[in-house]
Amino acid sequence: MLASDSETSLEFASILARNEVIIRAVILEPDTSAEMAEKIVGQFQITPIVVFTSRPDKDSEILELVASKEIDLLFCCWFKYRIRARLLDSLNVGAVNIHPSVLPHNKSRHSAFWGIMDETPLGATIHWMDESFDTGDIIGQTTFENDGLISADKVYEQQIALCVELFNEYLPRILKGNAPRVQQHERGSYHYERDIVTATRFNGSDTITMERLLRLARGTRIGSHGFYIRIGDREFQVSASVTEVT
Repeated sequence: MLASDSETSLEFASILARNEVIIRAVILEPDTSAEMAEKIVGQFQITPIVVFTSRPDKDSEILELVASKEIDLLFCCWFKYRIRARLLDSLNVGAVNIHPSVLPHNKSRHSAFWGIMDETPLGATIHWMDESFDTGDIIGQTTFENDGLISADKVYEQQIALCVELFNEYLPRILKGNAPRVQQHERGSYHYERDIVTATRFNGSDTITMERLLRLARGTRIGSHGFYIRIGDREFQVSASVTEVT
């Protein structure tokens, strides 16, 4: 199991434990707290190996484990780092990832923002992994409505909830060996982490349609974020709320 310092990873661990999956190793992002690591590992009756790393394909304990050819499945549960072919090719069955977008739309980062800005379908996907980010065959998907008002924070909340639902729904089929494999035929879209910087920073002389400004206000309403306007040598952060007038 690959996981991060998040309650979402903990939920996935709980689902794995309820389905009596034997987890041989828990691979955690390097900045995962000891408290969260203990909670995740504590879900399993048989204590797994615990490794903190962004490159599990270089860790001696993990390499020794996969070399045994005893690992059937890898579950990527909110782990943000790339998984190399060295690990993926060593699995008896395959690797599964849960992604907060309707693939092939909005692969990689900030899917709530791009879903609003590009008006692509909103939802979640569980899929088989290959060496690229979020391009593997789809196991299952679910969507929800973009009402033209929902903001990124609410989109992300629903995406997470749907990711958990999909994992809970499809895990039994994955374990039985009859989970779907539907190829992603469309190219879709991919966004690097840095792309959002360009998309949310403007100069005072830039022009934007009111429709796109409305989407920008919704798309950047999450946490302490917003969009930025530079005028001369000064930069301003704009955080806006959007309500419909009836």
